[in-house]
Amino acid sequence: MTEVFALADSIGPRYRLLVLLAAFTTLRFGELTAPRRRDIDLEALTVTVRRAQAELQDGRPFDKAPKSAAGMRSVSFPAELLDAVTHHLEHFAAPGREGHVFVGPQGG
Repeated sequence: MTEVFALADSIGPRYRLLVLLAAFTTLRFGELTAPRRRDIDLEALTVTVRRAQAELQDGRPFDKAPKSAAGMRSVSFPAELLDAVTHHLEHFAAPGREGHVFVGPQGG
């Protein structure tokens, strides 16, 4: 676990949580990049998968529905990540319930 936190710390604060969730959940990359604020439950320690992010041929991202009903699910994250999730939501996520959890430095 120490190594994962060291790796996450080495890439910088904006993407730290992305690395931690990738390491400690079963989410695929497209599912990791698609959550909105409303998909994060801080009390239940879960991320609800409602969509996945994919790329158009020109490289622009878009959200798509999961391939099957089984793709929509809630995935737990360890309590050790709660502070990191809270910090990320306060400092880096887009505002509002529908705001993307992971956005680039210019908001995209």
